[in-house]
Amino acid sequence: MEGSPDSEETALSVKQAYLRLATLALADPYRLRHGEAEALYRRIGRWVHFVQTRPPQANEDLSGRFVLDLASDHAAHYLPLAAPHPALRQPRILDIRELTGAIRHQITLFDRTIKRCNSTLTQSEQKQRDLDMRFIGALGERQGRRALRQPTAAKLLVVVGLHACHYVANKRRRFEPTQADQRRKDQPLDRDAMTASKGATDLNDSGHRARRIQAVLTDAAQRRYQPEFRLSTWQQSNESEGGMAAFSPEAVPVRTQVGDLLAYTSEDGRNSADWKLGAVRWLRTRPKGGLELGVEQLADNAYAVGIEAISGPGRANDYQRGLLIPRTNPVTDSHTLLTASGLYAAGTIVRLARDDGATLHARLTELVHSTQQFAQFRFRLVAALETTHTEIPLYQAG
Repeated sequence: MEGSPDSEETALSVKQAYLRLATLALADPYRLRHGEAEALYRRIGRWVHFVQTRPPQANEDLSGRFVLDLASDHAAHYLPLAAPHPALRQPRILDIRELTGAIRHQITLFDRTIKRCNSTLTQSEQKQRDLDMRFIGALGERQGRRALRQPTAAKLLVVVGLHACHYVANKRRRFEPTQADQRRKDQPLDRDAMTASKGATDLNDSGHRARRIQAVLTDAAQRRYQPEFRLSTWQQSNESEGGMAAFSPEAVPVRTQVGDLLAYTSEDGRNSADWKLGAVRWLRTRPKGGLELGVEQLADNAYAVGIEAISGPGRANDYQRGLLIPRTNPVTDSHTLLTASGLYAAGTIVRLARDDGATLHARLTELVHSTQQFAQFRFRLVAALETTHTEIPLYQAG
């Protein structure tokens, strides 16, 4: 990595290079996506002057600190608050408070850009914000963990991705936008209009072509609104108030990455209300094969909805899948909305078509959480007048 040219970096001293690698180790590689270690390594290089080391004072408690042992080859690590840890021969406290402050400031700038411009981030900005959020999470989670993990042995059914989560939350029914929109999509091609100036033979030929085109369009629409997904089985190993960990002793049939949205249940999966929603926080391979993952729980269940933007960013898109969490009445209870990443921004007014036939309108007010796979918004319900795209506030949700 050091051999790669980078005009924005200055020559590093031995100490700076060491602190750079030590700080990168704190990110835990299994919390990073493919290729992100080098990107984070370079980013830390620009901020390494924010990282400080100091020897502990006499009898200073090192619990709850990031430490180094200069007399060992072990990487920088965190000493848990309520757990015994081995004695360190030459301990040094690794102070990263200024570093985390700088990263949080960068995230704030991203969020201000979204709010000020009333738009979404570019793809590169989204990736950077996602990486910064996970790096902060890797540091802060261990420092702030208070909930104990409880060992749990249970078999889980798991689906990965927004499309699959929408499917199980929608009672395993295909995704269908509003009936009017669906009728427009299913309208057959007008054979007479295509062949008005042709003879009977050409009419039959054109009709055949029209039917072939319609078959292709119908097949493409079915693939779009009911994509294939795989159901996989995992073994839950522990759980806490904020999530759970699970493993598969063998290779899993689904491709999973850090930041993915998933739904999981310990039941048979037939009841939509039994599926919990979560985000993959970390992944790592098992020494003897298989995979382990850590999941941050987002909700106990969800309502499947179709989303159509009627004002603001995302307006040009067709109906998209979305999830209202939790699965309670959004008029009386606080909710957030899960959407595909990069489509909408705070300020967008959306129409939400629920699986029970109800239609709601909402203004997205705040981006709560985002990864490269999904975004989570707070919103407030409004009465939207489609002809003017104005709204009258009705309720506060989230």
